[in-house]
Amino acid sequence: MQAQISQFLVWADVQMGWSRSTISGHKSHLGILLRWLTVHLGAEPGVTDVTADRCREWLVTRQRAGARPRTLYCAVNSVRAFGRYLHERGLLPDNPGMALRLPKLDDPVQKSCTEAQKSALMDAAQRRLSSPTDRAQATAILSTFLHAGLRRFELVALNVGDLQWSDEPRNSRLIVRAGKGYKRREIPINSALANHLQIWLKLRFGEDWRMASGALPLWLGVARRRMTNYMVGKVVEDIKTAAALGDSDTISPHAFRHYFATELDRAGVPLAEIQRLLGHERIETTLLYLQGHKEHLYDAVERLSRPVQPIDPRIQRALPTHRQAAFRRIPR
Repeated sequence: MQAQISQFLVWADVQMGWSRSTISGHKSHLGILLRWLTVHLGAEPGVTDVTADRCREWLVTRQRAGARPRTLYCAVNSVRAFGRYLHERGLLPDNPGMALRLPKLDDPVQKSCTEAQKSALMDAAQRRLSSPTDRAQATAILSTFLHAGLRRFELVALNVGDLQWSDEPRNSRLIVRAGKGYKRREIPINSALANHLQIWLKLRFGEDWRMASGALPLWLGVARRRMTNYMVGKVVEDIKTAAALGDSDTISPHAFRHYFATELDRAGVPLAEIQRLLGHERIETTLLYLQGHKEHLYDAVERLSRPVQPIDPRIQRALPTHRQAAFRRIPR
C-alpha cells in the first residue's frame, strides 16, 4: 500500500497540479491510516484492506484521541481522493471513502500574535541570539513573516533575486514565484522589512550585495545550503525561547500570517487587497483570517447611530414626485 500512496501523491502533483499543502495533507492523513492499519492487522496492509468499515474504525480512534472535526473532515477527503484514484485504476471495486460521512466542520481556531509579543520577538532576534549572523538572518526571517505574510514554504523558496529593489522605496517588491496552487504574486517591501533584509544581505555579501547572484537562496542553513521548512521552524522556536515565550501557542509561522492580515485590516486596507497580498483564491478564506479581529465591527455598527442630515432641497426637487417622500432624509 505504501507504493500506491507514493504513486498517488506523484499523480496528484504531476498530473493534477494540486497545491503543495493539499498534497502534504493527503500524505499526512494516508500515512497515519497506513500506520494504523499495520498495527490493526499485524502486517503491512494491501490496498484491498482499505475498506469503509476499517476507515470508520480508524476515524473513531482518531476522534477519541482528540482530533477535531475539521481534522477528521480532511482525513475523510484524503481517503476519498485515494479511493477514487485506486478505483479508477481497477485496484478497488468501489471507492470506500464515499461510504464515509463527512463530519460537520467546527469553527477554525485562529491564532495571531499580539503587538507586545511581536515587540518581544523582534527584540530577542536582534539582541539575544548567539552570533551576529544568526541575529541578522533570524531578524530578517521574522520580519518577512510579519511584514509580508508569507507561508513557510514560500519563505523557504525565496531566492536573492526575488527581492526586486528600486531607487524609489515604494516600488521595491518581494516576488513569490510559486505560492499555493503555484500562483505568483508581488508584495510591497515596507521600510521596516527593507531595513532588516538589507542588514542581512550586507552582512552576507558585503557592500556589493546588490550584485549578488539572484539564483542564490535567500536563507542559509547547514553547510550554507538552502534552509528547509524544519530549519525555519527551528529559527522561530529559538526566537520564542529567547523571548521567554516558549509556552505560547499563538506564535508560529502561520500565526504571523494572521497578524499580517489583521494589521492590514486595522489599517483600512480593502478586503480584496488583503486577499491578493495573502495569495488566497477565495475571499471566504481571507475572512476566516480576520474572524478573531472584532474591533472594526463596533465602528461599523456605531456609524448607524450618527445623526441624519436632511437632503439638499435642490436634490429633492429634482427627484420624481412619487419618490420624494421616500427620500426626505438620508444618512450623512
